[in-house]
Amino acid sequence: MFPKIASTQEIQRNYRKIFDDVMRDKDPVIVFVNNKPQVAIVDFHEFEKLQKKMPKKKSKTQLDFEKSEKELVKLLIALDKKGKLKKYFVKKPAGL
Repeated sequence: MFPKIASTQEIQRNYRKIFDDVMRDKDPVIVFVNNKPQVAIVDFHEFEKLQKKMPKKKSKTQLDFEKSEKELVKLLIALDKKGKLKKYFVKKPAGL
């Protein structure tokens, strides 16, 4: 099935009919400007469904933290392989 398309002029002349069709059929309409797709008109409930399916965008701070965390884990693994972490994290049982 091909998507429905409309020009900006069609939107200006028939916006009510186009909006009603989108809401009734739940099919988006792609709006073209100068023969290039620019935006899509989507039923709001369908838009909400799409939003829920999309992964949440992470902030730069969160991405930086995750990168630092990964680097720290790599460092700890490297130190552990050299046996340098044991003195910090392994306690000897009492009586040994």
